Amino acid sequence: MKVLYLHSQSALGGGETSLYALLSHLDRNQFFPVLVLPQDGPLAEMVRKLSIPVNVLNFPRRFLNRFPPGFSIKSFFQMYAIVREHKIDCIHVYDSYLILYGGLLSKLLGVPVILTAHGWWDSHFFYQDLLYKFFKVKICSVSKVVNDSILKRNWIDQKRASIIYLGIDTQRFKPLEPWKRNDLRRKMGLEDKEVVITIVGRFMLLKGFEDFFRSASIILESFQNVRFMVVGDKVFDSPYETDEMREKILNFFYCHKKISNKTLFTGFREDVELLLGISDILVSASWHESFGMAIVEGMSSALPVVSTNVGGPSETVLDGVTGFLVPPKNPELLSDRIMILIADIEKRLQMGKAARKLVCEKFSAEHYSGQIQEIYRTCCKAGEGVSSLPNEARI
Repeated sequence: MKVLYLHSQSALGGGETSLYALLSHLDRNQFFPVLVLPQDGPLAEMVRKLSIPVNVLNFPRRFLNRFPPGFSIKSFFQMYAIVREHKIDCIHVYDSYLILYGGLLSKLLGVPVILTAHGWWDSHFFYQDLLYKFFKVKICSVSKVVNDSILKRNWIDQKRASIIYLGIDTQRFKPLEPWKRNDLRRKMGLEDKEVVITIVGRFMLLKGFEDFFRSASIILESFQNVRFMVVGDKVFDSPYETDEMREKILNFFYCHKKISNKTLFTGFREDVELLLGISDILVSASWHESFGMAIVEGMSSALPVVSTNVGGPSETVLDGVTGFLVPPKNPELLSDRIMILIADIEKRLQMGKAARKLVCEKFSAEHYSGQIQEIYRTCCKAGEGVSSLPNEARI
């Protein structure tokens, strides 16, 4: 079966990491993937190494990262030629910016179209519901909170909607061997007894970096054997991720000397699994998360997680078992839960072990890929729809 993947970004964020995990775990004896991207970049390079055809169409930037997205006639006919050339059986639109392209191709060529819905932006405008309904899109939401937003206007047939949690490569994100962990920590200038508290994310206001820094300041009043590590930077060119936002986050940090002397800024890193491997606690202070790839990557690395109880994390983090959940915009409570883990190494290890076990059972790339492949098979069978999905792929 030949599957065309449409995605609007080639820089690496959570969605791109999950797409790569899906492609790298496809059963290549049954599925032949073809990827279309609007520009070249890290994702394109990684996918090419999997011997998967990558078509870069050079979309005009004004047609992406805004609602409603524009429409490039030239790009559409390029996609049409790709579909005809490869005799595509199924189209998987990996974000809603390109649903109009995928839907039109589906109608013209009589092949099913599937959408992975990553967040509230996939159902923010009523016209999106109209497109999903008109093109008979099969929608795979990455969490219950996203699925609920898709169905909120009652325009979408519930039989066409399912919750498919994203998957993590558990062999990439795993605990480091002690010698490697100790060696990397020394190279990063970390002392053996320091507890490393890490936050991973793009530099956006809704990621809650200021709340993280405020909680760090509170923690330093009680503990000095800690280091804070900030992994991330501005990644995408979008209205939600601007140079001004980046400067605001950095200025807030540098104005607080007490925490700046105790914090490592790594910038954007493609080897984030190594940085998680030398960490002791992972923190997410986001005001909203649709799924939270970094959180599950940390759990896969056997880290206890302290996260805000917003959207996806409420479904992936078991409060009191694999970490702690706290309300958003509450640095006092966030710091309180972090300090519990700083003071109790046994609890850290116990929660980290439980976190990795949960990921291997429920959020692995193998599990994710298996569910998506079953959707492809089902959608391509004449007369069958999402209602025939296996129970674990249903709501």
